[in-house]
Amino acid sequence: LRSNHSRVLRDVCNDGRANIDGKPLTQLELFRINPEDESESDAALKEISRRLLGEGTCDPSSRKERAVWAAVARYLSARTQSTAEEKPGREPDMSAPAAAAMRAVLRSMVTANDLAEARELLWPGYHAPGDAEGWVCAFAQAASRLPSSLVLTDTSLAGNPIVFANSAFRELTGYERHEVEGQNCRMLQGPGTER
Repeated sequence: LRSNHSRVLRDVCNDGRANIDGKPLTQLELFRINPEDESESDAALKEISRRLLGEGTCDPSSRKERAVWAAVARYLSARTQSTAEEKPGREPDMSAPAAAAMRAVLRSMVTANDLAEARELLWPGYHAPGDAEGWVCAFAQAASRLPSSLVLTDTSLAGNPIVFANSAFRELTGYERHEVEGQNCRMLQGPGTER
């Protein structure tokens, strides 16, 4: 990856109908990265190389960079080939052990992005317990798309605060996200409401 860096970067950010050698694209199902995001893609490739070589890890410097790193990782994961059966008509890119190592690094970058995106759905003042963080984040991601009104509270915290409220809840109640997060559901009780 390091010795072929410039070619891989050109491939990742190729927005043409031909590959980087001028031949027609053969993997039309792949989603390449916008050429405007070349600098973030370059940083992603360098980070993948560092991780593969055990030279440590760096975190993306911004939300945009994190999203581009995940997109690069998804692209390369779909593009990586270790057997002729994976992509008929193409020669394998690398050995099976190399592909497994590459996919593990790529998966970790995608997972880190997904977890960070899910954390952004939660109340900024909330830190889920370590053993529950994955579940809470996955729940918030799934619940954010539901048409039914839903909130998530943490009963282990004083006041049982709302740590997540989906858009259906906010539309139903008329409250903005910042108005409900950290509050107790009793905020909905009042003289004009049923109990």
